[in-house]
Amino acid sequence: MDAIKLLNVSKKYTLIQGFSSLIKTLLFQKRQKILALNKITFSVKKGETVGIIGENGSGKSTLLKVIAGITKQDKGEILVDGRVGSLIELGAGFHPDMTGEENIYSNAALLGYTKEEIGERYNQIVDFADIGNYIRQPVKTYSSGMVVRLGFAVAIHLNPDVLLIDEVFSVGDEHFQRKSIAKISEFQKKDKTLVLVSHNLFLVKELCKKVYLLNKGRIVKSGEAVDVINHYLHHYVLDEKATFRKRGKSKKILIKKIEFIGDTKRKKLKFKINEPLDIIVTYENREGNLPSSFGISITDKNGLNLYGFSTDPIQTSKGKGRVKFYISSLPPIEGKLYFSFGIADMVRTIRYDSIENQEIEVKGEPTFYKGIVNFNCRYEHKRL
Repeated sequence: MDAIKLLNVSKKYTLIQGFSSLIKTLLFQKRQKILALNKITFSVKKGETVGIIGENGSGKSTLLKVIAGITKQDKGEILVDGRVGSLIELGAGFHPDMTGEENIYSNAALLGYTKEEIGERYNQIVDFADIGNYIRQPVKTYSSGMVVRLGFAVAIHLNPDVLLIDEVFSVGDEHFQRKSIAKISEFQKKDKTLVLVSHNLFLVKELCKKVYLLNKGRIVKSGEAVDVINHYLHHYVLDEKATFRKRGKSKKILIKKIEFIGDTKRKKLKFKINEPLDIIVTYENREGNLPSSFGISITDKNGLNLYGFSTDPIQTSKGKGRVKFYISSLPPIEGKLYFSFGIADMVRTIRYDSIENQEIEVKGEPTFYKGIVNFNCRYEHKRL
Protein backbone atom coordinates (compact mmCIF):
# COMPACT_ATOMS: atom_id res chain seq x y z
CA MET A 1 0.00 0.00 0.00
CA ASP A 2 1.27 3.46 -0.89
CA ALA A 3 1.96 5.99 1.85
CA ILE A 4 2.75 8.74 -0.68
CA LYS A 5 1.59 9.03 -4.27
CA LEU A 6 2.23 11.87 -6.73
CA LEU A 7 0.70 12.03 -10.19
CA ASN A 8 1.92 14.62 -12.75
CA VAL A 9 2.75 17.19 -10.07
CA SER A 10 4.07 20.54 -11.31
CA LYS A 11 5.01 23.72 -9.48
CA LYS A 12 6.07 27.12 -10.83
CA TYR A 13 7.69 30.03 -9.04
CA THR A 14 7.77 33.62 -10.26
CA LEU A 15 11.05 35.48 -10.05
CA ILE A 16 10.98 39.28 -10.22
CA GLN A 17 14.05 40.79 -11.83
CA GLY A 18 15.60 43.66 -9.88
CA PHE A 19 14.15 45.81 -7.11
CA SER A 20 11.42 48.34 -7.51
CA SER A 21 8.39 49.91 -5.84
CA LEU A 22 5.27 47.86 -5.24
CA ILE A 23 3.33 49.71 -7.97
CA LYS A 24 6.05 49.17 -10.56
CA THR A 25 6.39 45.55 -9.52
CA LEU A 26 2.69 44.90 -9.92
CA LEU A 27 2.29 46.80 -13.19
CA PHE A 28 5.53 46.91 -15.12
CA GLN A 29 8.22 44.68 -13.64
CA LYS A 30 9.45 41.77 -15.71
CA ARG A 31 8.76 38.36 -14.27
CA GLN A 32 10.49 35.10 -14.95
CA LYS A 33 8.67 31.80 -14.48
CA ILE A 34 10.73 28.97 -13.01
CA LEU A 35 9.38 25.43 -13.30
CA ALA A 36 10.55 23.92 -10.00
CA LEU A 37 8.69 20.62 -10.49
CA ASN A 38 7.76 19.29 -13.92
CA LYS A 39 5.22 16.46 -14.12
CA ILE A 40 6.57 14.48 -11.17
CA THR A 41 5.05 11.02 -10.79
CA PHE A 42 6.20 8.54 -8.18
CA SER A 43 5.02 6.63 -5.13
CA VAL A 44 6.48 5.53 -1.80
CA LYS A 45 5.18 2.39 -0.15
CA LYS A 46 4.35 2.20 3.54
CA GLY A 47 7.45 1.37 5.55
CA GLU A 48 9.80 2.38 2.73
CA THR A 49 12.74 4.78 3.05
CA VAL A 50 13.38 6.77 -0.12
CA GLY A 51 16.20 9.19 -0.92
CA ILE A 52 15.97 12.26 -3.15
CA ILE A 53 19.24 13.57 -4.59
CA GLY A 54 20.27 16.14 -7.16
CA GLU A 55 22.10 19.41 -7.62
CA ASN A 56 21.07 22.64 -5.89
CA GLY A 57 17.99 24.03 -7.59
CA SER A 58 16.88 20.68 -8.97
CA GLY A 59 13.56 20.78 -7.06
CA LYS A 60 14.30 18.53 -4.07
CA SER A 61 13.13 20.88 -1.32
CA THR A 62 10.09 21.98 -3.32
CA LEU A 63 9.13 18.33 -3.73
CA LEU A 64 9.17 17.80 0.04
CA LYS A 65 7.20 21.01 0.60
CA VAL A 66 4.36 19.97 -1.69
CA ILE A 67 4.21 16.53 -0.06
CA ALA A 68 4.09 18.16 3.39
CA GLY A 69 1.43 20.63 2.28
CA ILE A 70 3.64 23.63 3.02
CA THR A 71 3.47 24.66 -0.64
CA LYS A 72 0.55 23.99 -2.98
CA GLN A 73 1.27 22.39 -6.32
CA ASP A 74 -0.02 24.12 -9.47
CA LYS A 75 -0.99 20.91 -11.24
CA GLY A 76 -1.29 17.24 -10.44
CA GLU A 77 -2.49 15.13 -7.55
CA ILE A 78 -0.82 14.29 -4.22
CA LEU A 79 -2.08 11.60 -1.86
CA VAL A 80 -0.54 11.06 1.58
CA ASP A 81 -1.83 8.36 3.92
CA GLY A 82 -1.21 9.15 7.58
CA ARG A 83 0.11 11.93 9.78
CA VAL A 84 3.10 13.78 8.32
CA GLY A 85 6.08 15.13 10.25
CA SER A 86 8.61 17.31 8.47
CA LEU A 87 11.94 18.96 9.05
CA ILE A 88 12.44 20.88 5.82
CA GLU A 89 13.69 24.39 6.54
CA LEU A 90 15.87 25.44 9.45
CA GLY A 91 13.51 26.85 12.06
CA ALA A 92 10.39 26.42 9.92
CA GLY A 93 7.34 26.29 12.18
CA PHE A 94 9.22 27.82 15.12
CA HIS A 95 8.27 31.30 16.31
CA PRO A 96 11.52 33.13 17.14
CA ASP A 97 10.02 35.03 20.07
CA MET A 98 8.54 31.93 21.72
CA THR A 99 10.59 29.65 23.95
CA GLY A 100 11.57 26.16 22.90
CA GLU A 101 9.00 24.73 25.27
CA GLU A 102 6.22 26.91 23.84
CA ASN A 103 7.23 25.95 20.31
CA ILE A 104 7.03 22.25 21.15
CA TYR A 105 3.40 22.62 22.22
CA SER A 106 2.58 24.95 19.32
CA ASN A 107 4.09 22.64 16.68
CA ALA A 108 2.41 19.55 18.08
CA ALA A 109 -0.96 21.30 18.33
CA LEU A 110 -0.75 22.23 14.63
CA LEU A 111 -0.28 18.53 13.86
CA GLY A 112 -3.46 17.70 15.76
CA TYR A 113 -2.03 16.52 19.09
CA THR A 114 -3.84 17.32 22.32
CA LYS A 115 -2.07 18.97 25.24
CA GLU A 116 -2.17 15.66 27.13
CA GLU A 117 -0.58 13.78 24.22
CA ILE A 118 2.16 16.38 23.98
CA GLY A 119 2.77 16.19 27.72
CA GLU A 120 3.36 12.44 27.45
CA ARG A 121 6.15 13.05 24.94
CA TYR A 122 7.54 16.30 26.29
CA ASN A 123 10.35 14.86 28.43
CA GLN A 124 11.51 12.58 25.58
CA ILE A 125 11.65 15.54 23.22
CA VAL A 126 13.61 17.71 25.66
CA ASP A 127 16.03 14.91 26.56
CA PHE A 128 16.75 14.13 22.92
CA ALA A 129 17.19 17.79 21.93
CA ASP A 130 19.72 18.16 24.76
CA ILE A 131 19.83 21.96 24.72
CA GLY A 132 19.76 22.40 28.49
CA ASN A 133 18.19 25.51 29.98
CA TYR A 134 17.79 27.01 26.52
CA ILE A 135 14.50 25.11 26.29
CA ARG A 136 12.99 28.01 28.27
CA GLN A 137 14.68 30.71 26.18
CA PRO A 138 13.36 32.31 22.95
CA VAL A 139 14.29 30.36 19.83
CA LYS A 140 15.89 33.51 18.36
CA THR A 141 18.71 33.03 20.90
CA TYR A 142 19.49 29.53 19.58
CA SER A 143 22.38 28.54 17.35
CA SER A 144 21.52 26.80 14.06
CA GLY A 145 22.59 23.49 15.59
CA MET A 146 20.23 23.95 18.55
CA VAL A 147 17.32 24.76 16.23
CA VAL A 148 17.95 21.54 14.30
CA ARG A 149 18.22 19.52 17.51
CA LEU A 150 14.87 20.77 18.73
CA GLY A 151 13.20 20.50 15.32
CA PHE A 152 14.34 16.92 14.80
CA ALA A 153 13.38 15.94 18.36
CA VAL A 154 9.87 17.30 17.85
CA ALA A 155 9.44 15.72 14.40
CA ILE A 156 10.60 12.22 15.36
CA HIS A 157 8.99 11.97 18.81
CA LEU A 158 5.53 13.01 17.67
CA ASN A 159 5.47 9.59 16.01
CA PRO A 160 4.35 10.56 12.48
CA ASP A 161 3.41 7.94 9.93
CA VAL A 162 5.44 9.77 7.28
CA LEU A 163 8.63 11.73 8.04
CA LEU A 164 10.15 14.19 5.55
CA ILE A 165 13.72 15.36 6.19
CA ASP A 166 15.73 17.91 4.21
CA GLU A 167 19.47 18.18 4.97
CA VAL A 168 19.04 18.00 8.76
CA PHE A 169 22.43 16.27 9.06
CA SER A 170 24.35 19.13 7.47
CA VAL A 171 24.00 21.05 10.76
CA GLY A 172 24.88 19.78 14.22
CA ASP A 173 27.80 18.00 15.79
CA GLU A 174 28.88 14.43 15.20
CA HIS A 175 27.28 13.16 18.42
CA PHE A 176 23.89 14.57 17.41
CA GLN A 177 24.21 13.11 13.92
CA ARG A 178 24.95 9.63 15.27
CA LYS A 179 22.05 9.88 17.73
CA SER A 180 19.70 11.06 14.99
CA ILE A 181 20.68 8.27 12.61
CA ALA A 182 20.11 5.72 15.39
CA LYS A 183 16.66 7.23 15.98
CA ILE A 184 15.87 7.03 12.28
CA SER A 185 16.81 3.34 12.34
CA GLU A 186 14.30 2.84 15.16
CA PHE A 187 11.75 4.75 13.10
CA GLN A 188 12.35 2.47 10.11
CA LYS A 189 11.91 -0.68 12.22
CA LYS A 190 8.41 0.53 13.19
CA ASP A 191 7.39 0.24 9.52
CA LYS A 192 7.21 4.02 9.13
CA THR A 193 7.74 5.89 5.87
CA LEU A 194 10.72 8.22 5.39
CA VAL A 195 11.68 10.53 2.54
CA LEU A 196 15.21 11.92 2.89
CA VAL A 197 16.80 14.75 0.90
CA SER A 198 20.54 15.05 1.40
CA HIS A 199 23.82 15.88 -0.33
CA ASN A 200 25.47 13.31 1.95
CA LEU A 201 25.48 10.46 -0.55
CA PHE A 202 27.05 7.99 1.86
CA LEU A 203 24.19 8.59 4.31
CA VAL A 204 21.60 8.23 1.54
CA LYS A 205 23.18 4.95 0.49
CA GLU A 206 23.18 3.66 4.08
CA LEU A 207 19.57 4.56 4.88
CA CYS A 208 17.73 4.24 1.55
CA LYS A 209 17.13 1.25 -0.68
CA LYS A 210 15.54 3.34 -3.40
CA VAL A 211 16.66 6.75 -4.66
CA TYR A 212 15.22 9.31 -7.08
CA LEU A 213 17.51 11.70 -8.95
CA LEU A 214 16.06 15.12 -9.80
CA ASN A 215 17.39 17.50 -12.44
CA LYS A 216 15.63 20.75 -13.42
CA GLY A 217 12.41 19.66 -11.78
CA ARG A 218 12.22 16.24 -13.42
CA ILE A 219 12.95 12.72 -12.24
CA VAL A 220 15.77 11.62 -14.53
CA LYS A 221 16.63 8.33 -12.85
CA SER A 222 15.29 6.08 -10.11
CA GLY A 223 16.23 2.70 -8.74
CA GLU A 224 18.64 1.05 -6.32
CA ALA A 225 20.59 3.55 -4.23
CA VAL A 226 24.07 2.56 -5.46
CA ASP A 227 23.07 2.67 -9.14
CA VAL A 228 21.39 6.08 -8.93
CA ILE A 229 24.18 7.62 -6.83
CA ASN A 230 26.86 6.42 -9.24
CA HIS A 231 24.86 7.79 -12.18
CA TYR A 232 24.57 11.15 -10.40
CA LEU A 233 28.29 11.31 -9.62
CA HIS A 234 29.45 10.47 -13.09
CA HIS A 235 26.89 12.54 -15.04
CA TYR A 236 26.26 15.60 -12.88
CA VAL A 237 29.00 16.05 -10.30
CA LEU A 238 32.38 14.80 -11.41
CA ASP A 239 34.61 16.60 -13.87
CA GLU A 240 37.05 14.95 -16.24
CA LYS A 241 39.40 14.06 -13.40
CA ALA A 242 36.51 12.69 -11.28
CA THR A 243 36.99 15.33 -8.61
CA PHE A 244 34.76 17.89 -6.99
CA ARG A 245 35.27 20.35 -4.17
CA LYS A 246 33.19 21.17 -1.12
CA ARG A 247 34.28 24.16 0.91
CA GLY A 248 32.82 24.87 4.31
CA LYS A 249 31.54 28.25 5.38
CA SER A 250 34.79 28.79 7.27
CA LYS A 251 37.62 28.94 4.72
CA LYS A 252 40.42 29.32 7.24
CA ILE A 253 42.43 26.45 5.72
CA LEU A 254 42.28 25.45 2.05
CA ILE A 255 43.68 22.49 0.12
CA LYS A 256 46.07 23.79 -2.54
CA LYS A 257 47.43 20.61 -4.11
CA ILE A 258 47.22 16.80 -3.90
CA GLU A 259 50.01 14.56 -5.21
CA PHE A 260 50.15 10.77 -5.56
CA ILE A 261 53.67 9.30 -5.42
CA GLY A 262 54.47 5.68 -6.28
CA ASP A 263 57.53 3.48 -6.03
CA THR A 264 59.33 5.59 -8.63
CA LYS A 265 59.07 8.61 -6.29
CA ARG A 266 57.35 10.53 -9.09
CA LYS A 267 53.85 11.94 -9.34
CA LYS A 268 51.40 9.71 -11.23
CA LEU A 269 47.81 8.43 -11.28
CA LYS A 270 48.38 4.85 -12.42
CA PHE A 271 49.70 2.25 -9.99
CA LYS A 272 50.23 -1.48 -9.61
CA ILE A 273 48.74 -3.85 -7.07
CA ASN A 274 50.97 -4.03 -3.93
CA GLU A 275 52.82 -0.85 -4.91
CA PRO A 276 53.49 1.60 -2.05
CA LEU A 277 51.62 4.89 -2.26
CA ASP A 278 52.47 8.24 -0.69
CA ILE A 279 49.89 11.03 -0.80
CA ILE A 280 50.97 14.63 -0.21
CA VAL A 281 48.29 17.17 0.69
CA THR A 282 49.52 20.76 0.49
CA TYR A 283 47.38 23.31 2.36
CA GLU A 284 47.29 27.02 3.07
CA ASN A 285 46.35 28.37 6.50
CA ARG A 286 44.84 31.86 6.08
CA GLU A 287 44.02 32.50 9.70
CA GLY A 288 46.81 31.75 12.18
CA ASN A 289 47.38 29.09 14.82
CA LEU A 290 44.67 26.48 14.28
CA PRO A 291 44.59 22.88 15.57
CA SER A 292 43.25 20.95 12.56
CA SER A 293 42.37 17.40 11.62
CA PHE A 294 43.20 16.00 8.16
CA GLY A 295 41.14 13.11 6.84
CA ILE A 296 41.26 10.68 3.95
CA SER A 297 38.71 8.18 2.65
CA ILE A 298 38.84 5.67 -0.19
CA THR A 299 35.94 4.22 -2.18
CA ASP A 300 35.76 1.80 -5.08
CA LYS A 301 34.05 2.27 -8.44
CA ASN A 302 30.71 1.20 -6.92
CA GLY A 303 30.87 3.86 -4.24
CA LEU A 304 31.65 1.32 -1.51
CA ASN A 305 33.62 2.87 1.34
CA LEU A 306 36.86 0.88 1.64
CA TYR A 307 38.82 2.89 4.17
CA GLY A 308 38.82 6.07 6.21
CA PHE A 309 41.40 7.73 8.44
CA SER A 310 41.74 11.03 10.33
CA THR A 311 44.85 12.47 11.92
CA ASP A 312 45.11 13.58 15.49
CA PRO A 313 44.83 17.38 15.83
CA ILE A 314 47.78 19.03 14.06
CA GLN A 315 48.84 22.52 15.13
CA THR A 316 48.95 24.56 11.93
CA SER A 317 50.13 28.15 11.59
CA LYS A 318 49.54 30.86 8.98
CA GLY A 319 51.05 30.02 5.62
CA LYS A 320 51.52 26.82 3.63
CA GLY A 321 52.19 23.34 4.95
CA ARG A 322 51.76 19.76 3.92
CA VAL A 323 50.55 16.45 5.33
CA LYS A 324 51.89 13.20 3.94
CA PHE A 325 49.90 9.96 4.11
CA TYR A 326 51.73 6.65 3.68
CA ILE A 327 50.11 3.48 2.32
CA SER A 328 52.62 0.65 2.48
CA SER A 329 50.97 -1.52 -0.16
CA LEU A 330 47.95 -1.02 -2.42
CA PRO A 331 45.45 -3.86 -1.93
CA PRO A 332 44.77 -6.40 -4.69
CA ILE A 333 41.76 -4.51 -6.04
CA GLU A 334 42.10 -3.88 -9.74
CA GLY A 335 40.40 -0.87 -11.30
CA LYS A 336 39.64 2.68 -10.23
CA LEU A 337 39.88 3.92 -6.66
CA TYR A 338 38.51 7.27 -5.51
CA PHE A 339 40.28 9.26 -2.80
CA SER A 340 38.65 12.07 -0.83
CA PHE A 341 40.47 14.50 1.45
CA GLY A 342 39.18 16.91 4.06
CA ILE A 343 40.38 19.45 6.60
CA ALA A 344 38.30 20.22 9.69
CA ASP A 345 38.71 21.70 13.14
CA MET A 346 40.21 19.58 15.91
CA VAL A 347 36.85 18.05 16.92
CA ARG A 348 35.81 17.56 13.28
CA THR A 349 32.57 19.59 13.47
CA ILE A 350 33.60 22.52 11.25
CA ARG A 351 34.75 21.66 7.73
CA TYR A 352 37.27 24.02 6.20
CA ASP A 353 37.77 22.39 2.82
CA SER A 354 37.52 19.05 1.03
CA ILE A 355 38.29 17.56 -2.35
CA GLU A 356 36.38 14.41 -3.17
CA ASN A 357 36.71 11.55 -5.64
CA GLN A 358 40.26 12.08 -6.87
CA GLU A 359 40.69 9.10 -9.14
CA ILE A 360 43.66 6.75 -9.48
CA GLU A 361 43.87 3.50 -11.42
CA VAL A 362 45.33 0.26 -10.08
CA LYS A 363 46.42 -2.50 -12.44
CA GLY A 364 48.02 -5.89 -12.11
CA GLU A 365 47.14 -9.52 -11.73
CA PRO A 366 44.87 -9.99 -8.70
CA THR A 367 45.79 -12.74 -6.28
CA PHE A 368 43.37 -15.37 -5.00
CA TYR A 369 42.39 -12.85 -2.33
CA LYS A 370 38.72 -11.88 -2.53
CA GLY A 371 36.80 -9.23 -0.63
CA ILE A 372 36.98 -5.55 0.12
CA VAL A 373 39.54 -5.71 2.94
CA ASN A 374 42.96 -7.32 2.79
CA PHE A 375 43.88 -8.88 6.14
CA ASN A 376 47.26 -9.99 4.70
CA CYS A 377 46.55 -13.58 5.67
CA ARG A 378 49.52 -15.93 5.35
CA TYR A 379 49.70 -19.68 5.84
CA GLU A 380 52.12 -22.46 6.59
CA HIS A 381 51.90 -26.23 6.22
CA LYS A 382 53.37 -28.83 8.52
CA ARG A 383 53.17 -32.58 8.08
CA LEU A 384 52.23 -34.40 11.29
